[in-house]
Amino acid sequence: MATHEHTLNVALGEVLQELRPHSWRVVSEQHGQLRGGGRPDILIEEASQWPVAIEAERENHDSSEQDASQRLGRIVNETRKPIESAIALVYPSEVLNIDGEELRQALRVTQGLEYALLTRTLGGGVERLPESGWLTGSARDLAMLAHRASTPAPRVERMGVILEQSIEDATAAFSARHHSHLPGSIGADIAKLLGQSDDQAGQTRRMAMTVVINALIFHEALAETEFFITVPRSPYAARRDTALSAPLTPPRGNAAPPSPLTPPEGIAALSSSLPPLGGDAEGRGGSRRRLRPLRDLLPPSDFDIDALTLEWQAVLEINYWPIFATAAEIIRKLPEETAAAMLAPLRQGALRLVQRGVTKSHDLTGVIFQRLIADRKFLATFYTRPAAAALLAGLAIPADRAPGGAEWGDEETIAALQIGDFACGTGTLLSAAYQRISLLHELHGGDPSKLHAPMMKHGLVGLDVLNIAVHLTAAQLAGAHPDVPFDGECLLTMPYGKWGEGKRDVAIGSLDLLAEAIQPGLIEHAAAVTAGGRKPEEVRDLISRVSHGTFDLVIMNPPFTRQGGQEADRVGIGNAAFAAFETPKPVQSEMQRRLRAASGSERLGSGFAGVAAHFLDMGLRKLRPGGRLALVLPLSAMSGISWEPVRQAIAERCTDTMIVTISDPHSDGRSFSADTGMAESLLITTKRANAATQPNPT
Repeated sequence: MATHEHTLNVALGEVLQELRPHSWRVVSEQHGQLRGGGRPDILIEEASQWPVAIEAERENHDSSEQDASQRLGRIVNETRKPIESAIALVYPSEVLNIDGEELRQALRVTQGLEYALLTRTLGGGVERLPESGWLTGSARDLAMLAHRASTPAPRVERMGVILEQSIEDATAAFSARHHSHLPGSIGADIAKLLGQSDDQAGQTRRMAMTVVINALIFHEALAETEFFITVPRSPYAARRDTALSAPLTPPRGNAAPPSPLTPPEGIAALSSSLPPLGGDAEGRGGSRRRLRPLRDLLPPSDFDIDALTLEWQAVLEINYWPIFATAAEIIRKLPEETAAAMLAPLRQGALRLVQRGVTKSHDLTGVIFQRLIADRKFLATFYTRPAAAALLAGLAIPADRAPGGAEWGDEETIAALQIGDFACGTGTLLSAAYQRISLLHELHGGDPSKLHAPMMKHGLVGLDVLNIAVHLTAAQLAGAHPDVPFDGECLLTMPYGKWGEGKRDVAIGSLDLLAEAIQPGLIEHAAAVTAGGRKPEEVRDLISRVSHGTFDLVIMNPPFTRQGGQEADRVGIGNAAFAAFETPKPVQSEMQRRLRAASGSERLGSGFAGVAAHFLDMGLRKLRPGGRLALVLPLSAMSGISWEPVRQAIAERCTDTMIVTISDPHSDGRSFSADTGMAESLLITTKRANAATQPNPT
């Protein structure tokens, strides 16, 4: 007897729900789900994402696709969000005549589900994946597609416009009251917090606004999860106010230079003397309550700015330094009138974004940060498009094989993985890899929230020369589970140019880690400006996290700059690879010599190939045997003469190599990054078990 379609849909909904019990809600064949009536076959709702409808048929492909298309744009009653993506699905013959547990088991194991994804475009049309025909796969494959569909690119792009406009309006409000870019001005003080200069074009001021709105959005994410903070009872209030009046800087002494992202001395002392978190409502622990939402703290008029920063300080006593410490310091440096004028558009933008579902990481800051980075033409820092990041992570982390010999469903082995990006930018690739690992872990029975703290502390290593970029990386990674605090991380701003006592030493950013022996004090100096903030004596263990031969996956979109490049806007620059941050030409030459010394006699890179070759070299050194390397590279790496040593090394030291390119008549159409204007490729390869490994740095 043929199984009724209703029964098939309910059974598939149950299978999809059991695949991701911690992350989404699946309802099947229920009336009242959509505004204006209508009953989706299956409706999937994931926190902070957009709903996805599945319209299924027994054997009728055309009817399934027509029904799915009609669901697009419909509003879900409970969340008031539109359906931006719908999946048309056709059941395979082997499930059409069974029911009960036999049916559910058949749906769990079948590889014969046929489906296509329909997504609304910005212009009101419909994009189909695939363009023709049907995808075929399992319920697990379908779940992965539904998860990806819950963050539709057109919707994210629209929200990026909101975010960018909010930042521009806040920057204008700030600049209208503080024109001066001179040393000692408020603008210069704000820029110093970000490790930048207060440029006339206003890029650094936009960066500051990005940090603040990022904190506002994350604040609302915590509030939505009913995040609890502890507010001290009145005897401590005065002491807290005293501590809050101190600048957010680390202890002095023989510690590294002050960093805006390091816990303040006053708060550290205060935290040690106050009762611990977790006290009862009237007990020694103070008043324990939920974090107040933005609408309570920043109403349309009469902003209570002090209440906002005090709320953030209560959160900082738990953790979340990467998100809130610098943002709070920016606000505290401003006159009250300026802070209110600046916060008005940021508040409005944050609430609009939250209303549209951005309370977890959607990489919006990465989408627009590419337009804000100072010195990008020298750092060659280009943003990896989300689709390209997902593709690279997917190819580097196949669903049928967990990295490092781990088991997808085993929390211990997955949490022990080490993943590195030594040119992390705003964390797009590192986040894509982390999200894929979390998703596959859950699809195999794990709880991704339990991975969060150990992965943040031990598993994810992100390095960059831009302090603000590392800040945004930390915020993006933390946004995966905003309600799960983490005890430290390995996200470091690497020294670049002159550094150390008396500025006697020279550093070349992450490329210093090519060396067999790390420069004395380098890691401590980098850790002093880490997103989480640590004292020098607390960071010696970080050396083991950046050692040669220890990483399971290295994923990067490294700078492409050539050391002797004199093309386009770099004409007249002595050494474009090291010209960022207005580095003097003599220092550039010292940095080039440092790179040669760090690379050693076995170096793969050359001046003509550019620094990307050196990053590839470092990736191979950092990987353990069997580890995966995944890179965005210039297309010239596949055939250029200067890249020949690199290709030879990959052939000798690696296996299971894959190269992906885009077929297009124009160079800018063959790019995986935004704004490069050049053809690129993806390289994914595995380090051979017998490949030589450079000695670990000491």
